[in-house]
Amino acid sequence: MQVVPQPINPLPKEFYYDDKTKWLMRSGEDSNPPFRVCSWLQVEAITRDTTGSNYGYLLHWVDDDNRPKRWAMPAELLASDGTQYRRILLMKGLKISSKVKARQALTYFIQRMGELVQKRVYSVSHIGWHQKSFVHPQVTFKPQFSKDEFVLQTMSSTIGMGRQGSSELWRNSIGKYCQHNTVLNLGICAALASPLLRLCASDGFGIHLAGDSSIGKTAAMYPALSIWGKPSRLCNTWRSTANGLEGTALMFNDCLLALDEIGEVDAKEIGGIAYMLANGEGKNRLKDTCEIRQPPRWKLVFLSTGEVTLEHLMASVGKNIKAGQQVRVIDLQADAGMDMGIFEQTYDQTPAEFADYLKQQSEGCYGCISYDWLNELVNRQNEVSPFYHEIRSRFHCDIPKEADGQVMRVTNKFALLAAAGELAIKWNILDWQTDSCFYSCRKLFFKWLDSRGGVNSGEDLQAIERVRSFIQQYASSRFAVLKTGWNCEVQNCVGVIDARPEYSTEEVYCFYAKDWREVLNGLNASRAARALANAGYLLADTDKLQKKVKLKDGSRPRMYCVKKSILNEH
Repeated sequence: MQVVPQPINPLPKEFYYDDKTKWLMRSGEDSNPPFRVCSWLQVEAITRDTTGSNYGYLLHWVDDDNRPKRWAMPAELLASDGTQYRRILLMKGLKISSKVKARQALTYFIQRMGELVQKRVYSVSHIGWHQKSFVHPQVTFKPQFSKDEFVLQTMSSTIGMGRQGSSELWRNSIGKYCQHNTVLNLGICAALASPLLRLCASDGFGIHLAGDSSIGKTAAMYPALSIWGKPSRLCNTWRSTANGLEGTALMFNDCLLALDEIGEVDAKEIGGIAYMLANGEGKNRLKDTCEIRQPPRWKLVFLSTGEVTLEHLMASVGKNIKAGQQVRVIDLQADAGMDMGIFEQTYDQTPAEFADYLKQQSEGCYGCISYDWLNELVNRQNEVSPFYHEIRSRFHCDIPKEADGQVMRVTNKFALLAAAGELAIKWNILDWQTDSCFYSCRKLFFKWLDSRGGVNSGEDLQAIERVRSFIQQYASSRFAVLKTGWNCEVQNCVGVIDARPEYSTEEVYCFYAKDWREVLNGLNASRAARALANAGYLLADTDKLQKKVKLKDGSRPRMYCVKKSILNEH
């Protein structure tokens, strides 16, 4: 039997509830009998956004399983014959009479109720922070003394952000196994960090876990996603267009976005998608009225997996990764190097068994930690930014002063991840040891720094690597040799190898200035030469980036002269 609450607001005089069925009835007129409209339904409030637009109605009903349902219905859906809003109500469990006059009566009822209700609430089109409140698909978290109420008014809310089990059960069955596994620890920090981006005035970013198949990369996502809801329903794949991922990102605003298998995305689009997801803004588009539609905006941390890195994926279609992409999507080798895939501890299980255990437990207990986390955040917002800056200062202590700004940006991102985890420990949401998140994030940061090749700028490291790769590939085929008794014509020559001991103690690869740009493939020629000089790989005249080289024909052109030692430090 359906159990319905007492009406919150009085009904229009033309309507009443049937005492037995609890259906909404429309009174008869003249000799016409009353007729059924729909199952129990109330309009709780009028909704509108903070600018006074996008009006709607907050509807409340109960389905056949006695589950209360609420939906902030946009008023614009009443402009047509109502098919669209009735379809959604039917899908969500409201029963509606099939008679034409009942359909018309339902639209009339909603509009008449809107005239009678006194309550006004703000509507928002996506989840996340709105003023001082955090709108979750299921509930709005607001500061203790806030009077403003927000409701989610959207046609496509995030599915899967429910909760099951308890926070204590999550800590005992999932959380305790993540503390001493650095990749799992990082995933938990990433899940907690998204709501901190706005509070700390930080930009969004992604962590990409790259590595061989079947080492547990996807399993690492499940504990992280269980912070917010049911992992199997929240985990997305890269198999989408840029426009599709734009909509997906908005649905996970201020929350963790998980994207599995980067190899499924169009490699030609991935560079632009990386910028879009991290920058948090979609494309400008035109409305039907030829006015500019405001682009969707979001902020989030996203966790990605795949067998290849972003750089390798772009290289597969002949594109070079940009330094801006590298600091927005941080490539991490997921393998922990202990012959257990991503894991350092598997607690008396095989890595495969442990991965299956994490997935199974995460599917059974989820969502509760996010409720605890958001409830603390909305009431303690002023504590977040100072705490983050304290953690960031600790990270900076380990970074050389000459580190490039790109390295510092990534340092700050790892500091934010660590701050999220440590704050959750401080507020007793995680029962982990203090600094466990800090040291896990620090360890993975230096792992990233080592794989990157140092603290120089990404463009400088790319220049050194391209020159090194070119020499390795073409040393024997595109360079003439300056050596006594050596006389061999070289096709498509880019320079010479100076092996004359009177000029240098080691072989030097000398590039003609016109061919130097080909080698660098789009990078700035002067900056690249300066990067090699700073690294000690360039032989040049005083106050120059080039050196005059005496060739066999007696000419002395200025050439870029790279020492052979560049090959020894690869």
